[in-house]
Amino acid sequence: MKVSGVPVQAVCGRLADRSSRLSHRSSLRRRLSPLAIAALGLLPLACASTQEPEPAPPAGPRVVQTQEGRASYYSIRSNGGRHTASGERLCEDSMTAAHRNLPMGTQVRVTNLNNGRSVVVRINNRGPFIRGRIIDVTKGAARELNMIRSGVVPVEVEVLASEDDDASDTSAGQS
Repeated sequence: MKVSGVPVQAVCGRLADRSSRLSHRSSLRRRLSPLAIAALGLLPLACASTQEPEPAPPAGPRVVQTQEGRASYYSIRSNGGRHTASGERLCEDSMTAAHRNLPMGTQVRVTNLNNGRSVVVRINNRGPFIRGRIIDVTKGAARELNMIRSGVVPVEVEVLASEDDDASDTSAGQS
């Protein structure tokens, strides 16, 4: 007799071989079971720790203010000189920016809303003086934001708390 073109004896032989292998596995499981249970019982003791977990690090600088608008970038040629309004020498590759009214030295996170890329820059110049734009970044920052080709992009500017602000908030909270 044949099943699907294969002799019945061959099919039954394969099933018998498979059955004996399965019974061997289950007997192996039965022999290892007490040992496995003992090992699993000791596992929590081996993993237990007497030390308290370390607190999670802060998520990053605290955001004080947020602005949305358009950003452009500038270079030595477009700046009209080699120095910024703060008196620093303009370096196109530095992570700095120009803003109309934020204090010099303020750190801001600029996020390109077209692609989600962001960079932290320091305000060291004044501008932009074109309607609708809220910040000018250096060419180096523009490269990081992937905005060189487009020139002007929609951005979110997050003003980050300075270390002095964080220290004064901490001491004020302890009074």
